[in-house]
Amino acid sequence: MTIDIQQDVVRSGFKQRCSSPACADCSLTHHGPTRSIAARSGFWLHRGLARVQGAILILIISLGAPGAVLADTQPPSAPGSLQGIRYSSTAGEILWTAATDDTFVVGYRVVRNGQSLGLRDAQSVYEPALDPGQAYTYRVSAVDRHGNEGAALVVQIAAQRGIRNTGVPAADTGDDGADASADASGGQTGGDSGGDQGSDQGSDTSAGSTGGVADGNLILYRSKKRATLVEGDAEGVSISLSVHRLKADKRAVTLSLVADTERDMLGLRHVFSSKVLASGESRATLNLALDVGVAPLMLHVRHFRIVADDGVSKAEKSLVIDVTPTAAPDVYLLIGQSNMEGYSEVGSRERYPGGQDERVERIRQLNVQPNSPAIFNRDELFTDEAANTKSPIFVPAEDPLHEPRYIGVDGKGATFVGLGLTFAKEASRASTANIYLVPAAWGATGFCANANGNIAWNAAPTSEDFLGGTLLTERALTRLNMTLRETGGVLRGILWHQGGADSNNAGCAATYADNLAKLVRRLRREARVDVRGREARGDEATIPFLLATQSKGDDERGRYSIFHDSKLQVDAAQRSIRSYVAYSDFVNNDDLVPPQYPCGQSSCVHFGADALREQGRRFYAAIQGIWGELGAYHY
Repeated sequence: MTIDIQQDVVRSGFKQRCSSPACADCSLTHHGPTRSIAARSGFWLHRGLARVQGAILILIISLGAPGAVLADTQPPSAPGSLQGIRYSSTAGEILWTAATDDTFVVGYRVVRNGQSLGLRDAQSVYEPALDPGQAYTYRVSAVDRHGNEGAALVVQIAAQRGIRNTGVPAADTGDDGADASADASGGQTGGDSGGDQGSDQGSDTSAGSTGGVADGNLILYRSKKRATLVEGDAEGVSISLSVHRLKADKRAVTLSLVADTERDMLGLRHVFSSKVLASGESRATLNLALDVGVAPLMLHVRHFRIVADDGVSKAEKSLVIDVTPTAAPDVYLLIGQSNMEGYSEVGSRERYPGGQDERVERIRQLNVQPNSPAIFNRDELFTDEAANTKSPIFVPAEDPLHEPRYIGVDGKGATFVGLGLTFAKEASRASTANIYLVPAAWGATGFCANANGNIAWNAAPTSEDFLGGTLLTERALTRLNMTLRETGGVLRGILWHQGGADSNNAGCAATYADNLAKLVRRLRREARVDVRGREARGDEATIPFLLATQSKGDDERGRYSIFHDSKLQVDAAQRSIRSYVAYSDFVNNDDLVPPQYPCGQSSCVHFGADALREQGRRFYAAIQGIWGELGAYHY
């Protein structure tokens, strides 16, 4: 029989009605116990929702063009090369060059003597505690963001110092990384990716105690040599410790955790159940947890030593922590006026595959209503979530970000761009999480009063006649908090591109810095609490704030390179933002002018597409600088 699909069909994450042209004549044909898909309109159905005579039939289907690739199944290449080097009797290293992939490689799976060392984001593994005279076999393969694993290379760190070995394809050796000649315990300083293996198992002797024993009095055991720690996991990871005293003089033992580098301690909380073990005590537990930081993390490894010290004798054990970043998405708020919306040249968008403005699956956006007084015709609509968004509420980010994506339409009709998508692409290179952009700008607006009445960016109502209202601030918070709530994301930064609307009034220009500071404080204070916790909210919260300078472009439509007094005052306030707003910076756009960077629509008050894309890159460089100042791990 043939079942007409009358309910919503999902195409690449967007709901479509089957009454739309793209869905015409879709049908589901049933053949006995199995089901096949028919699509007379030239589309194949793979995921969706169907209704059969009033009864709901749930299908795992989607819509895509014939032959379209619905999921990435292409594995990465093998690493370009793999080397194994023995530096000394106890130290060695494996190093490899990058693999390639049609999306991107998120890490490398490393196996040593049959034991997994987890997923590494680096291109080397340094081994400081190898057993003398022992050879080690390693297997390395690349993994992409869809979990596809590429072909592996295998290499050996030789037993003798000074020997360099070159890796070969695993298929050529039949080797899966296990080394049957390796001792079952010797050399296995790593555990599995979950960190549950690699314990000392009570087999230590004084010679086996990492760091040795000062006078033969102490031996330290730990339940895990390697563990995986997930950023933001409140429970963290626990490691059981046991101290064995060999002499009759059983002094109290103090436990401590020492990082190999100061950076390894960033964001880490560690607690011993008993910091000091009295003479009759021998057991304790070490718990480690990693708070979600101000900047995204990549997969990485941290190295520590657990130290037991009784004041005379000291024993140490190494501890390797594989850090997995939080799964919470990165959220960025985009606010200001027309240059944040994007008013580049009409037709300048390069949405095609390989184009500069191509959509990226990991980068999504709030699907916002267009900026129209006809839509936002009452004050209460600015804080109404339903009035602010279109269905579906999240879509793949696409220029222009401030225009909505409609059900049943593949893409947006307007063909100009802004800076937000390029910024997000830059940010995605240093994050494993999805990215959500929150568009909330509105052209020709500022703190100044204008023909739109209360459609302005003030943080609070004011008695000054030359200043406008607060509706855009409240709308931005509504959109931001909706996104944080629905995605469980982390607010990583606020991007502001504005100034022109306040440059034509002496009062607005004179109060610009004060009004901007008030706006930043309110946004930081009232943003919904995310996984960073309440300490990441408040007037001086560590949420980066970035702004950009106004255009100085000239062309046949007008000259904008010469600023009058009020505009100079606004410009000075923008360039000095770091002096009055903490954790902030500005992007200097003075050089983004014709002929190298053509202007955008209407006049050179608007930047063109090339200039806006460059600003996206500069905004990301600026936020990296702030993360570095705040001590973020990778910066």
